Amino acid sequence: MELRKATTLREIFGYIRELYLTSGETAVYLDNGWCVYSADESLGLDSVCYADVYPDIDDDDNEIPSPFVTEHGLCLYATDENIQDTITGCLHQKSNASEEEMLQALEYYIENDTFMVLNP
Repeated sequence: MELRKATTLREIFGYIRELYLTSGETAVYLDNGWCVYSADESLGLDSVCYADVYPDIDDDDNEIPSPFVTEHGLCLYATDENIQDTITGCLHQKSNASEEEMLQALEYYIENDTFMVLNP
């Protein structure tokens, strides 16, 4: 995942789908160490967002975002693992899952800490 470049969830989902379909699930998880950040707490498929490194954690367990995240007023939306698990889970259930279904599944996971079952 390219860091600190404006992107969208649609592009991120497409990237992960393509990686999954061409190189397999293991390849999806080899691209790690990033989170998705946004100026808004909720994102649509075409909302602008950024991938950047995980926040550091200080001695008091406080998250310290990168200077890029701070300078752009961004907040954490989802971790790489949340997105990867959700997208691969969707594709396991339904190989032709749409980006809209993937977004619903990701939002469901963020809110409920469990995976959504897709309708066939």
